[in-house]
Amino acid sequence: MRRFPSGASGLGYLARPPRFVSVTLFLALLILGLVSAGLGTMYATYSGIGERDAARTPVLAADAPDASDAAEGESAAFLYREVHDSMVDTPLDATLIYLWPLAEGAPLPPGVTQWPAPGEAVLSPALRELAAEEGLDSRYGQVVGTIGREGLATENEALAYVVPRAMPEEVRENFMTAGVGYGAEGYGTAAHGAEGHGAEGVGTGEVIEMAPLPLATAAYALTVGVAAAILGAIAVAQGREGRQRQNMLLFTLGYSWRERLRWMAAQVWWPLLGAIAFSGVAVALTAIWGLRLPGMGTGAWVVDIRAGLPVILGAMLCSWLVFLIYYLRSSLVVPKNLAANRPRVREREFSPRRALACFLAAPVAVGVLVAVQRTGSQLLFFVYLAALLVVVFTLFALVGYLMLRVSVVVRERGERRRSPAVIVGAAGIVHGIRPVAVLGVSVAACLLVGTQVQGFLVSWAESSREARAAHEEFRDSVVEIAPQMGFYQGSEALLPELSRQAPGATIVLTQTVCGESGCVPRYATLGHDDAPIGEAYRHYLFGGREAQRVPLDEVLAGGIEQDLGEVMISVVYPEGQSADLRGIKEAVAGNTVPMWRTWSPATSDYYGASMGARQAAWVGYFSLVALAIMLCGIFIVLLADVSATMRRMGPLVVLSDSGRVLRGVALVRLGVPVLLGFVVGGGMALMLSSALALSFGSSASYALPFLLLCAAAVGMGLAVATAVSFFRARMMMNEWKVGTWTS
Repeated sequence: MRRFPSGASGLGYLARPPRFVSVTLFLALLILGLVSAGLGTMYATYSGIGERDAARTPVLAADAPDASDAAEGESAAFLYREVHDSMVDTPLDATLIYLWPLAEGAPLPPGVTQWPAPGEAVLSPALRELAAEEGLDSRYGQVVGTIGREGLATENEALAYVVPRAMPEEVRENFMTAGVGYGAEGYGTAAHGAEGHGAEGVGTGEVIEMAPLPLATAAYALTVGVAAAILGAIAVAQGREGRQRQNMLLFTLGYSWRERLRWMAAQVWWPLLGAIAFSGVAVALTAIWGLRLPGMGTGAWVVDIRAGLPVILGAMLCSWLVFLIYYLRSSLVVPKNLAANRPRVREREFSPRRALACFLAAPVAVGVLVAVQRTGSQLLFFVYLAALLVVVFTLFALVGYLMLRVSVVVRERGERRRSPAVIVGAAGIVHGIRPVAVLGVSVAACLLVGTQVQGFLVSWAESSREARAAHEEFRDSVVEIAPQMGFYQGSEALLPELSRQAPGATIVLTQTVCGESGCVPRYATLGHDDAPIGEAYRHYLFGGREAQRVPLDEVLAGGIEQDLGEVMISVVYPEGQSADLRGIKEAVAGNTVPMWRTWSPATSDYYGASMGARQAAWVGYFSLVALAIMLCGIFIVLLADVSATMRRMGPLVVLSDSGRVLRGVALVRLGVPVLLGFVVGGGMALMLSSALALSFGSSASYALPFLLLCAAAVGMGLAVATAVSFFRARMMMNEWKVGTWTS
């Protein structure tokens, strides 16, 4: 005789779990699928960027160790050199690749359909939009085309291919690099390029600035991935005792493990199908329209998503498979004591030793973090990370241990005040502490990890703010020019042009000369020998050291063979006259090949801080997503515990003909872990934030708003759970019927 209907749908009808459990499983499976799809999309995006970057990376001439030999070699087809140029009115740093053909039919980079003539340039769409505003026609040359998508690493990349009007012999022999084609091996492959991008010297243009895939994956996994895993564990915990009772009953009746497996699998069948359908629709839409992350202004190209669909679908399948294995393994537990009439559920024991380790590791992490801030030691930073991990992994023991002790105190107070709600609520925490302990630890972990991430983001933002302040201080008064190879030849035409372009300004040439007695900075002026240099810029230029003033001819008489320091040109405008950065850039571009780096002082630090802030923004973005997932898990725990409390306390409500006791029990059971989580997590968060900022006041200025935001979010969930408890108590009093007592 067949004991089960055939097919999973029939089993699902017979083994249908509670509605709340089904919704929780669906939500966890959906989020796990989307999170794993995000991880696969990240890999696909990096792989696509790596492949496109590999396709445009020049292949060096095999028979030419330098450009002069390559020019004579038969295989050398073109010369190239990559430089950078910052925009004037937009915080954007463009990559300029100077090309010079050496042979007829020289290969073209991807995205370029024909060779530009001397004095012409091909721009990416992002630069093409700024061409008129920035005056790129006069700076780079006449714009004759747009780089196609196949030649761009990312959608918003600022890239230009420039063919100069002429190629000076000195630059050609000593500065340019010979190439025979494009598509250098070792770049951009899924195995090398996706992992190698972001390493020093690897990649072209903005690819060098990208964080390596392992670091990006680690940041994603430690924030969003961990939060999704915790949500999955919370979802499996809902209804687990009921499934274990069903499993024990079927086991006692002689059902095989395959039949019990089918029974348990049927309970997750419909949530799994729903998650597959919704996440599949989301992946299909991104494969059609692409992905653009809100608030970040970037995303993934359609071509990358389509090429990475096998990886994306494989990651989703693996996450669901791991979840199902964990779900079935926890449901098919066979009690060792078969005489028991219910599965053996062991309450979590909270070790005093682990709680003490967490309590002591927190001040250790604070002290080490202070030492890191003062010394900058990388070794101490890893010690800090180790101490922080000890705090995180033993936080469950500390919160649970404190919750047991606090519950005992609350129960004693309830006994003195003769409050049944307080007595029953505190006793319920002691005898059923696992759900509320998870709630308290989740709140504490959110506060602890969230404030640390926010602290590092604020620290990065502070460094970016300092660089921006230095950049803005000299932006309208000084223009700096960093010469490339060929300074002593190019300066002959450039310096007179700068004098005509900036009348009334002082042109300062600075150089550091090193000898046996050390390095001494020296400078010379052009045009206004007696013009003073502002004290603020002098301090910025020489770093507070005394500089030696020399005649201009002494600086210009140098050469490569003299092994002198590099020369930097500064155009210092007098007070009341604004710097003409665009005009200076045009003058430099018209007299130097490749174009010498021209920018305002501290622009390098400003862009470096901006790049760090951009990478920090990704960490913050991942942390916000992880926090939202964790808050979802906290809300699930709240509602599940309220429902369990309602079921257990229902008869008492009906017999007492009052919902006050039930509401009081719910408030005690939910309020104690939330408050304890805020006390423990908030206290540790403020300690570590103060150590990070080396000031309690400055740390409180950014940590307290975050703590208040978390308190508001958790408070809203607590209010909803309390409202649910009130509603359920009212329903019980109205619907449950009790007979009349007679004496």
